Amino acid sequence: VKYKVNDIIQDIIPDKEEPYVVDNVECSNNAQGIWNEETEKVDLLEEVTQTVCIVEFKEGHTVNILTSNGEIVSPVSKVVGRIGEATFTIEEKEGYTLEDAAIVCDNGGEGSLEGNTIVIRNIKQNNTCTVITNPIEITVTYNVNGGNALSPTNKTVIYTGTYGSLPTPIRTGYTFSGWYTAATGGSKVIESTEVTSTVNHTIYAHW
Repeated sequence: VKYKVNDIIQDIIPDKEEPYVVDNVECSNNAQGIWNEETEKVDLLEEVTQTVCIVEFKEGHTVNILTSNGEIVSPVSKVVGRIGEATFTIEEKEGYTLEDAAIVCDNGGEGSLEGNTIVIRNIKQNNTCTVITNPIEITVTYNVNGGNALSPTNKTVIYTGTYGSLPTPIRTGYTFSGWYTAATGGSKVIESTEVTSTVNHTIYAHW
């Protein structure tokens, strides 16, 4: 058996980590051979007295990494050989967490996240995989600003989501005019207001 890589015939098979995959097997004396991925050898479909098989290699499979909300550390694309596995590094983007992130690949393959390392396995063809990160949870505390105490005193919201249902506090002799981002002044916060802060924060009742 000989191996053809970049039009050069050689006696040594390329390492599995090199960016090449088997493209074709040609054998002399009309023999027919197929490449066995498990044994890394040529299996002949029928017995022959003598034959020489040439295993032709081509460029491996390209894997691209995308992210819904995260920062991929260069490179964002790799050519993968017979090892069928590629790793990439991702960093968290402000407001998002890698915890319970999902990896979706277009053309098969299996993705997992191990800390900040993306691992794509079982690569059999060109593929694009997307890392879907999750927005963080944020605690919003109610400051009644002179009103009667509330229970509970806070709620959990999701970054880029909305504040959702908010309580209506009571203060004797005053009319509640809404929740705001500051004790005096600030921006009004209603149910449909988008959560744009990436840290725990307080909203204040105005009267």
